[in-house]
Amino acid sequence: DDNSGIYRNLKDFLTLDFEIPDYCINTACCYGRDKESYLEIIDANIVNGLNIYKYCLDNSVGFINIGTVLERNMSPYALTKNILQEILERTDKNDLVFNLNLDLFFGPSLKKSNFIAQLITNLAGSKVMELTEGTQRRDFLHVDDVCSSIEYLLQNGKSLKKYGTNFIL
Repeated sequence: DDNSGIYRNLKDFLTLDFEIPDYCINTACCYGRDKESYLEIIDANIVNGLNIYKYCLDNSVGFINIGTVLERNMSPYALTKNILQEILERTDKNDLVFNLNLDLFFGPSLKKSNFIAQLITNLAGSKVMELTEGTQRRDFLHVDDVCSSIEYLLQNGKSLKKYGTNFIL
C-alpha cells in the first residue's frame, strides 16, 4: 500500500507555476474516520502542513494553519494537529504565521464521516454511538463564521500579530 500519494501530489502542486499568494491556508487534514493508517494521518496532518509552510517561508507568504482545540490525547488526529502547531510555534521565522484552532463546525453538505452528521444519523435511526464520558466542553461553529474569521485574519493579519499567533474559534 503506497500511502505517499498525498505527499507526492502536494509536492507536484507546489511546483506549479502560479502567482504567489499573500497567504496559504492549510485546511487539509485526515481524521482517521475511514480507517486510514497512522502513517496516512501523519502524512496529511504533519508532513503536508510542513511542506506548505516551507513553501510559504521560501516565498515570503503568510501561513494560516487550521488546527483543533482537541487535547492531543483525544485521537491520532488531535495528536498530529497539535504536533504541527507546536512545530510551527518553535520554527516561526515568518512574521505571518497563525494557528486558527477550530472546534466542531457544521454547515450544508456535511460528509457522512463528520461527527455532527454521524450523531444526527445515529440518533434519527436509534443507533448506538460510542462516545466519551462527555466531560469535555465543545463549541459549535457554523462554517460561514469560520470563513468570516479566516477572511478577517487575511485582511488584518499584520495588525493582529501583536496579540499572538494562536487563535481559538
